[in-house]
Amino acid sequence: MKSFVSEKDIIELKKYDVNYDEDIIIFLNEMKHYLYKTWIKEYHKDIDKCGNTIEDFNTLMGNYPSNGGREIISNSFECASDEDLEVLSEKTIELLGYFYHIHLN
Repeated sequence: MKSFVSEKDIIELKKYDVNYDEDIIIFLNEMKHYLYKTWIKEYHKDIDKCGNTIEDFNTLMGNYPSNGGREIISNSFECASDEDLEVLSEKTIELLGYFYHIHLN
């Protein structure tokens, strides 16, 4: 199975001051926190089961990059408030844009 993140991605991300091995852990923790804040409690058990890899996160997001997965992640930010977004660091926002094409201002 081909990995979601390639060596080329890791090299490209360094241009944006992203250390993949360190920053992906922060990304996953911040995204889980964000999803707890924004998803209804019924889905919190799914967040609880999510492991600590980007592949696990993609599974949580409906097997991203599937069409359903794209819709889930897009909808997760559709009505985000500034307060909800405060839990996301600049590097997490950078990774959202790079991997998921979610660009937050």
